[in-house]
Amino acid sequence: MKKIFALLLAGILAATALTACGEGANEESKTESKTESTVSTPESSVDAPESTEDAMADFDAFKGELGKLLAASSFEMPADAIYNDVGVNPESFEKGFWLCEESGNSAETVAVYVAKSDAEGENIRTLLNNKLQSLQNQYKDYNADNYNMTLNAAVGGTGVYAYIVISPNVASVKSFIENAIKA
Repeated sequence: MKKIFALLLAGILAATALTACGEGANEESKTESKTESTVSTPESSVDAPESTEDAMADFDAFKGELGKLLAASSFEMPADAIYNDVGVNPESFEKGFWLCEESGNSAETVAVYVAKSDAEGENIRTLLNNKLQSLQNQYKDYNADNYNMTLNAAVGGTGVYAYIVISPNVASVKSFIENAIKA
């Protein structure tokens, strides 16, 4: 009986260890926060939505339009999971989201924050850079596609704005975010 219990426990631990981006999120929160996105396409054929005017004014609409530029199906990570993993304190920003590929097979990640102050914005950009370096180290000898995606990634923003884009469509996604910040 003890052996069966030990094998069952080992199986559960193995399954938990194999979950990637969804760490700390239960299935219910994954389902509730899942956003629709387009099917993977080459970067050259991805067009940003026509208008980013007032994109930051309606942050949920901005997030939805941005999600359409992602190559893989994405879901939003809960704020407490980001705090534990990246260090972005939910009290340091007014608005923000972190989208990542649901299965964990891709490093595709897009996060955008509107911090409470310029200093908090700079701190968030530093934390995002640290996360990017960590991902590069993680994928360097493990997954060439994800490693190359992290090498081409962008961390940016000015003032209260901070973002990270790890995507095969990095240029389109970054451009969309930058245009929204300027609007």
